[in-house]
Amino acid sequence: MVVGRSEELQAVTAFAQNAATGPALLLLTGEAGIGKTTLWLNAVQTARTGRIVLSSRPVEQDAETPYGGLADLLYPHLKAISQVVLNHDAAVIEKAVLDGAAEPRSLRQALRAAVVGLSQSAPVLIAIDDLQWLDGATRRLLGYAFGQLTHEPVGLVAAVRTASTGDGPAAELLRVAGSAHTTSLNLDPLPAPALAELVTHGRLGLALPDYVNRRIHRISGGNPLFALELAKEWNARGQPADVPVP
Repeated sequence: MVVGRSEELQAVTAFAQNAATGPALLLLTGEAGIGKTTLWLNAVQTARTGRIVLSSRPVEQDAETPYGGLADLLYPHLKAISQVVLNHDAAVIEKAVLDGAAEPRSLRQALRAAVVGLSQSAPVLIAIDDLQWLDGATRRLLGYAFGQLTHEPVGLVAAVRTASTGDGPAAELLRVAGSAHTTSLNLDPLPAPALAELVTHGRLGLALPDYVNRRIHRISGGNPLFALELAKEWNARGQPADVPVP
């Protein structure tokens, strides 16, 4: 359930439409717990219909595994890829995906050929959550392949923590976006009414008194994840007069 993000949801819908006709990039940034993954999942679901979805959701320990993200993205589609690229390119991709080894120049050309080839049968959606944990080898390959697109119906949606922006992976993606229609959304904290709606009608189904909602909003700073944890702790401790901080 996406609460308090009407403008962001409109941007997600626009991204899905743009990605159906040409390269489009949607970058979701914000602090931990602010709701990036929730909006990312909504974007994937919105854009999924009729598309080939290449998806990766790396975690911190994956950052040092070369081509680990590439395996996530391509392994489910190896058979389809082998039918749309040259035998040499298919062999290069399979070696990287299965063995984690390849010559970078050959692999980047093969990945571009695979993305373009797949997009000729259906629009392609590349979806990456927690971009900051995507291994550098995959990130560079993906940046090259996506930046080389001109008119192919390929969408790339990625979520990344604010602390990892600056000159990090988010900035790198924006630099290589090429001709893609680019949208970058930084998610702000939720206002108190939206946070109360999330707790009451969304995740927990708890009817909190107004003073508790105000206190939770003040402590959490409008961060949905923190607010939900505070509400759960308040309820678990018997709904005391004050909001305990776990």
